[in-house]
Amino acid sequence: MLPVLDRVQWHGGPVAYGMLRAAPGIAAALTGLGVALMRPARHPARTVFLSMIGACAGLIAFTVAPVLGVGFVLLALASVAITVCLIIVGTRIQQMTPERLRGSISGFNATTQSGLAGVAAAGMAFLATGLGARAIIIVVAAITAATGFIAPFHTYTSDRASA
Repeated sequence: MLPVLDRVQWHGGPVAYGMLRAAPGIAAALTGLGVALMRPARHPARTVFLSMIGACAGLIAFTVAPVLGVGFVLLALASVAITVCLIIVGTRIQQMTPERLRGSISGFNATTQSGLAGVAAAGMAFLATGLGARAIIIVVAAITAATGFIAPFHTYTSDRASA
């Protein structure tokens, strides 16, 4: 969706597109360093929930950013939230998986994430030809946010496994 938004919304070129492609990577690297220096989240499930909502809000705001610089910052902030979520979920999977199964579970997790991301990207690209990139990003972000509210609230407040 980035090439479409770059061309249609901000009328950018290769440099603008490069900035947009770099934003998530820069944000992920800085977030990884920051999280490594921090204490573990006190309520990891709640942090994942809030990160997911923040990521969705950031992506929606990104689609309506008036200028490229604002879009870059919003995309980077959404990427920070996504990275926090992925770090906590990945850590929790490792903590909750018996040692003898960690390699298998990690492989399954990686395969599932990359496979689903590819299918989702292909579907979004197909839909964007008719609906537009902005609409697709907003719909996907809204559906993702809604899934957080559909899950039972106790999932976000109990955090029993963190003790």
